[in-house]
Amino acid sequence: MLLPWSMAIKQGLSAIEGQTEGGDAGLNPTFTNQEINTSVVVRDGETIILGGLIETVEADGESGVPVLKDVPLMGNLFKSQGTQMERRELILIISTKIVNPEGDYDDFNNTFKNRYYAAASYLDKEMSDNKPGNKE
Repeated sequence: MLLPWSMAIKQGLSAIEGQTEGGDAGLNPTFTNQEINTSVVVRDGETIILGGLIETVEADGESGVPVLKDVPLMGNLFKSQGTQMERRELILIISTKIVNPEGDYDDFNNTFKNRYYAAASYLDKEMSDNKPGNKE
C-alpha cells in the first residue's frame, strides 16, 4: 500500500467580459480571471471534489418586431427589454491514481493511452455524426 501524497491544485476560470470603450473596441476584449490554489493529501484511489469558483453574469437584452421596434415614439409598443441572469460554478472532481515508478508505470501508461484513444475515437464519431447534412 502506498502512503498518502500531497498535491498542489490550481483551479482557474477565465471569461471574456466585454469590449473596451474607444475607437478599437472590437480589438480589445476585457477578460476576467479567477483562481483558487489549494493543497490536499490523498491516498491511491480516493476521489476529491473541489468547488468554489462561482460567477454570476447579468446581461441586458432587447427583443421585438424588426423595423417596428425602431420607430420613434411608437417603437416601445413593439419591443421588450429584459435582464438575464446566468450563474456558473466550477467544480473539479479528481480520482487519484498514485503510480509507483518502480512497478506499475508501464501498466498505467498503457491504460491511459487506451482510454485516451477510445475517447478520441468516440468524439471523432460524434462530431462527424453531428455535422450539418449528416442527418438521417
